[in-house]
Amino acid sequence: MKYLIKAKTEIIGSTDLEYSDECMGIRHGLFVPSGAYSDFQCVFTELFSAEMKLSGNPGEQRIPELHTLSTKIREMELKLTTEAGNEIPVENIHIEDGSAIDDLKGEPLHVTAIVKNSETYAQYFSGNNT
Repeated sequence: MKYLIKAKTEIIGSTDLEYSDECMGIRHGLFVPSGAYSDFQCVFTELFSAEMKLSGNPGEQRIPELHTLSTKIREMELKLTTEAGNEIPVENIHIEDGSAIDDLKGEPLHVTAIVKNSETYAQYFSGNNT
C-alpha cells in the first residue's frame, strides 16, 4: 500500500512503509520525494548532518542546533495519509536525507513513522507487516 507524506496540505513524498516493528508501533520504508519536497529538503539534510556529527562525537554540544531544526520540522505539520486521503495519527515522522553528505549522495531516502497507538496501528497496518 502506498502512503503519502504531507507538510501541512502539500504532498512532499510517498512511501510503502514496507518494514515494521509492531511492538514499537513503527513503520519504516523508502521515501520517494515529490517535486514539492525541494522546498523542505534543506531542513531534513541539515538535521541528518547534525545527527551524524553528534553520533560521531558524543561529547559535542549540538543540542541547540537540533532543537532549532526539530522546531522547524514541527512547524511543517508533517502528516501521514493513505492515498485516499485518510490521515493516520502518528507521534512522529522522521525523514532521513543524507544527500548533503558526499559519501551518501545518490543513496535512497528513508522515512520512519511512529504510529500514535496500537489501535491505530491495527486499523491501518494489520496484516501488512514485514
